[in-house]
Amino acid sequence: MAKKVLVVDDEPAIADLAKIKLTNAGFDVVTAHSGTEALEKVASEAPDVIVLDVMMPGMDGREVARRLKGDPETKHIPILMLTALGVGEQSMPGGSNVDEYYTKPFEGARLVKLVRGLADRAT
Repeated sequence: MAKKVLVVDDEPAIADLAKIKLTNAGFDVVTAHSGTEALEKVASEAPDVIVLDVMMPGMDGREVARRLKGDPETKHIPILMLTALGVGEQSMPGGSNVDEYYTKPFEGARLVKLVRGLADRAT
């Protein structure tokens, strides 16, 4: 059974590209385009891994991660933070709420490798 990945990005082209790369690698992928929609999709889709953009209007990725990791029902879901801000907790306030970082623009094979690693750890 394919692992389910939720890709969250307010830029549809980025979400679609990630979806194509991950689907081609055998993942079942759903997308969301806002923090609020991400929380709704987590509740309805029960993803195994979340790929989460940082900068989104309204609720940003840091707040989504904080809420998910603070909830006993969702704290186990690994989060890959996809960011144009730079990598590491020093540049990411609230960085302890994510399991992995990757910068934009992303390379498809590397994204797949990171997501696969998180999915394997979540098993």
